[in-house]
Amino acid sequence: MELGLTRPRLPHQVLCLVSLVRYSEGDVREAYLPSALFRALPCLRQLYLFDGQLTALDPALFARLPQLEYLGLARNRLTALDPDLFRGSSRLVRLELDGNQLACPPRSSPVSIASAPCI
Repeated sequence: MELGLTRPRLPHQVLCLVSLVRYSEGDVREAYLPSALFRALPCLRQLYLFDGQLTALDPALFARLPQLEYLGLARNRLTALDPDLFRGSSRLVRLELDGNQLACPPRSSPVSIASAPCI
């Protein structure tokens, strides 16, 4: 089954994937993702949302991903990250933000952000 973020049925498909550990989506066409999109994926450890059009991330988007260790947001159009974006992401060890237009990574990030230069 192919999962694409642009498909209107995605939330129902994602809710059925409770044991999913890794999800990768390139060429994300949406500028903004709803906060409930990943809410039923408690086992998700790796999330890749790269080469897309993301301009903003809801502070609650990753709140219900307690096992998340790797988050790839490279090559999107992000210009800022909410300070609360990583609240509850205590297991996050790698965050890829290269190729975005961030002025500076969030100070509250639980990980060292080597790929996001401050301008």
